[in-house]
Amino acid sequence: MQVVVNDRRSGVAGARNTALALAAHDLLATCDDDDVWLPGRLDVQVRALEADPALLAVGGSVRIVRGDVHTVRRAPRHRVHLQDLLDSRVMELHPSALLCRTRPLRVVGGWNEDIPGGYAEDYELLLRLARCGPLGLVDDVVVDVHWNGGSHFFSRWRTVSAALATLLGAFPEFAASPHGRARISGQIAFAHAAAGSGRRRARGCGAPGATTDGSRASC
Repeated sequence: MQVVVNDRRSGVAGARNTALALAAHDLLATCDDDDVWLPGRLDVQVRALEADPALLAVGGSVRIVRGDVHTVRRAPRHRVHLQDLLDSRVMELHPSALLCRTRPLRVVGGWNEDIPGGYAEDYELLLRLARCGPLGLVDDVVVDVHWNGGSHFFSRWRTVSAALATLLGAFPEFAASPHGRARISGQIAFAHAAAGSGRRRARGCGAPGATTDGSRASC
């Protein structure tokens, strides 16, 4: 095992991009510091990628752990396309459950270090990947996701609203998903209200683009 220092912007996105820059293999997996990979997870996900070379990344069923209460979230499908991700976050593509091909990660520019507060950086990456090709899910439970503490973003409503507005602006494809756009616009409106902003109109900002710097990647 090699331990390295994040030499990029402070936060999850910078830390993962540090690892991506150093990665010497074809596959890269991530895990949040409070979650736990389950035995055999990599074996089953590697087999899924080998069986379907078109897949750019693969997640799987996850087990939500809240103290003594364990709830399994089953993978809803085996392939996930951009339209699926526009309609729904697809929780089973959780960052702690994700195994990615390294090259597509580099093609789309890695994790976005500029999204406000680093909020929803995992969802934003999935949307950029899905522009280039399908993502996959395995039926096996691959990770324990621990929801025992408060979120880092609790009460940081202005950060949440700014990040989600950036997301809408960066992905004009949400226009083809009334359900997805309404979902995110509702979250923005809630964040404005919780921050005491009064009656404000949720607007997207930013320019369309496939990479983190706003340019479109060649897939």
